[in-house]
Amino acid sequence: MDACTLARSEFERESGPVQAFLQSLAQKNHNVTYIDLDDFFCSRTSCLAMKGGYGLYWDDNHVSSTAVRHFSQWYFSQPAMASNVR
Repeated sequence: MDACTLARSEFERESGPVQAFLQSLAQKNHNVTYIDLDDFFCSRTSCLAMKGGYGLYWDDNHVSSTAVRHFSQWYFSQPAMASNVR
């Protein structure tokens, strides 16, 4: 599992340009909300392949259906985030 761990700083550096692009699209379109997934998929220091006993991905960059289900439960349990849903 250690081989699948990525430092959060490295993840943020690699994903930063894509995230900035998606955020800019959301700012230009009033019916689009950008949702930052980093805090769900990563701890403060690292991004792991597993969380809570389940796999987060089914290959090198596709999120597993189990992770999607857990993410939606996490997302809607946080009032500040859930209030962003339009």
